Amino acid sequence: MENNTPPQTEPVVAVPPAESPRQKSRFWLLFLGLFIIGLFFLGGTYFFISSQKTQQPTSITNQTVDTQKDINQLDTDLDALDMKDINDDFTEVDQELKNL
Repeated sequence: MENNTPPQTEPVVAVPPAESPRQKSRFWLLFLGLFIIGLFFLGGTYFFISSQKTQQPTSITNQTVDTQKDINQLDTDLDALDMKDINDDFTEVDQELKNL
């Protein structure tokens, strides 16, 4: 008797190809390049932030004395103003506005 059943074949299992040494070295070069760029970015950011810090004044008492001198000078300047002349300057303008 003849056997009419087809021969059974084994299932084919896909085996991923092994990475060549060239692909591995390309991956590591890319990884190393990105790592170095990241370090430069972090270092640049740190340098930028540290250079933006303002220096604290060495003595606060000097500032208060200077402020007191400035206030005294402003008071002297204010007392020296002649307010009567200011109102006289606008009388002509007031007359013109009334005529409109």
